[in-house]
Amino acid sequence: MLSPFAIKQLIRYFDSIDRAVVSPMVGKRPKDEEYLTELLIDLLDEEVGVDVRLDFPLHELRATLSNAGDPLDVSFSLETHKHPKKYENLVSQADIGLIVRYQNYYEPSQSGQRSWLLQAKRLFPDSLSPLRYSTISTFKSKTPKQQIRIEDLAKFINLDSFRYLLYCPRPNTLDADVAKELAYHRNKAVVGHIYDYAYGQALYDEVAAGGTSIGAGIFVANHKHTPANLGQVHSQVMRSTMPLSWFLLQHIPHEGRLNPDSYEDEHLLRDEESDIVSKIACGDPEVVDIIASNLGGGEAWNGTWLPHATMTITMSIGTRSDRPNWNRRAP
Repeated sequence: MLSPFAIKQLIRYFDSIDRAVVSPMVGKRPKDEEYLTELLIDLLDEEVGVDVRLDFPLHELRATLSNAGDPLDVSFSLETHKHPKKYENLVSQADIGLIVRYQNYYEPSQSGQRSWLLQAKRLFPDSLSPLRYSTISTFKSKTPKQQIRIEDLAKFINLDSFRYLLYCPRPNTLDADVAKELAYHRNKAVVGHIYDYAYGQALYDEVAAGGTSIGAGIFVANHKHTPANLGQVHSQVMRSTMPLSWFLLQHIPHEGRLNPDSYEDEHLLRDEESDIVSKIACGDPEVVDIIASNLGGGEAWNGTWLPHATMTITMSIGTRSDRPNWNRRAP
């Protein structure tokens, strides 16, 4: 469980990363998926120094939580993978594996993890000179063949752990008429929410304050309900399309549901050994061999699905020295 205070600070932190990552999309030469993904994982990797200033950097997040006496700590680690040479054609430099771990030292039964394979897609502008995006700007790099391969893999492993990672320019960087139309779509999408419990209240506060983290630039979309253009991204927000910041927090155990209409499964896997998606994301040779062989009919499967890196985000409540001793009987 995360406190209301911690939720707001985490949203603030992840939203600052969001702004930094998608800002090159409105430059003179918009960047592609590979560049944006590398920037994202560099900003999330504690061991990499990036010459990009965040509005709310990690050290400020930690200091803010500590000064408020909040028990939450957040850590990030990045692992790049050297897959076997025979699978080089299956590795996508634009795609990443994502593992979210929640460690509760006060109530260990609440701990667990979820993993996803994220395939990155960027929004293409309607024109380059002048640079212009609109509500009908599309993700042209998404193809029906890729969609079929993802669905085949999802069926084979029997887990719905594939998502599109959509890079879009933030509304406040677009023409005023486009920004207003996107705001209309977002308002319509969230007006029916029930804003209860800590997460719902945080969402309500965010919407009431103007919803900058809802009008994000990085979204995670369910592969079964993928938006075709920018307008659809915002019309499905907080439903089948989630801002990355809210997506990450959605899977931490809490009372009530952040989004009752979402297609997400919010349950953590208690047994990390059964998390086959994390094994795929981390390039486990045995798992990769089995899947490639079965989907390829005995030959290497002709589908780009192995991420070149896996990002692990760990959110910890308490420390290893803490014990759930509040319910022990007095001697």
